[in-house]
Amino acid sequence: VLCAADFGHVVTSGSFYVATRYFNKDKSHLSPGFLLALLETRVLQQMGFSVWDLGATDSNPMFQYKAVVAHVMSRRRFMRHFRSLVPPSPRLTAPKPGVLIEAVEERHLLEVVKED
Repeated sequence: VLCAADFGHVVTSGSFYVATRYFNKDKSHLSPGFLLALLETRVLQQMGFSVWDLGATDSNPMFQYKAVVAHVMSRRRFMRHFRSLVPPSPRLTAPKPGVLIEAVEERHLLEVVKED
């Protein structure tokens, strides 16, 4: 059962843009979109991305999640930051086409940090 999905692509060396978001309203009580955003943030960070572009924001109720999972910036500030991403980050691993997270497991959500 598909509950949530993001369809996106690499824009520059350090930015990943989500072009389309799918959300199954029948599963909304499980918050699949928020869970996907949480997981996707971690996966993209591990791949070396520094910007996850969720697109525009406005008063549309469908965009309200963006303020919870991301820093909302003015277009001017975003473009200044976006242009600073070139040249490519040496630690960037671009995703291959396909599914990045097929099924959610505890290991995707929880991490035990050892103190020195």
